[in-house]
Amino acid sequence: MLISSLYSFEIRKEKNGPENLRYGDIMLTEAQRRRIDLPRNASRKLRAHFRREAITMPWINAVVPYTLSPKFGLMEKMTIQKAMRKIEKVSCFKFKQRSLEIDYLTILPLDGCYSYVGRIGGAQDLSLSRGCMYEFIIIHELLHAIGFEHEHQRFDRDNFIQIVYKNIEPSQYHNFDKVNIHEVTTFNYKYDLKSIMHYDETAFGKVNHITKKKLVTMIPLDKSISLDDNLKLSSWDIEKLNIAGNCQSKEIENVVITEKGILKKHLKMLCYLINFISFLQMEIII
Repeated sequence: MLISSLYSFEIRKEKNGPENLRYGDIMLTEAQRRRIDLPRNASRKLRAHFRREAITMPWINAVVPYTLSPKFGLMEKMTIQKAMRKIEKVSCFKFKQRSLEIDYLTILPLDGCYSYVGRIGGAQDLSLSRGCMYEFIIIHELLHAIGFEHEHQRFDRDNFIQIVYKNIEPSQYHNFDKVNIHEVTTFNYKYDLKSIMHYDETAFGKVNHITKKKLVTMIPLDKSISLDDNLKLSSWDIEKLNIAGNCQSKEIENVVITEKGILKKHLKMLCYLINFISFLQMEIII
């Protein structure tokens, strides 16, 4: 059974999907599954061994080859490619139709929305069924494929959100497991409550039998922030994308990436002017 809404991803309520599916929408390699399923008393040496085996790779030159299943209709293909363009516009990542590449995404309408995290080698499935045809969901899954984990599973998340376990379906507790600090990169960024990789506030929640609405499962400690509108890339998502693609110094359409973050293009001339004035001042001093 799959549940979806405008503000939530298509999430499995029952464990009847692929054996290696975890956390609602993440597919694991066999090595990753073995690492996660290790008993709590496993030795540090054994954990380190499985951690090394489970590491995925970045996409070469930030190019992600892909194939689209012929089972997708024209409008579905257009929606998927529009989501790809959104990522391309704010980063140096490029999605290209596969020709002879060995490593590539096979985008298919299987039984839910899910992806592997990062490049695993060879053909790797990315599933987008009919209920996944929202731009923000597709971007979320593509970011998984690029190498992004869930924000709400960060090791430091308890400093920023409260997990309301009494409102979570008991069979879904594992979806709130925290990822070990040594097994995920944060790109040295703080926790991002507005990230498109953060699930909404009712994810995996029980349904209130009176209102027929899902109960809140995540509450931001900062009461001025809500978790019901993570429908687009946040500014930090964009900055991390450019770090992941090693494209911090490149100019990307409507933004300019600098060492200090993102500058809107209309500020670019102002930066040039300030730099030019600084140069003139140095000349006068000399």
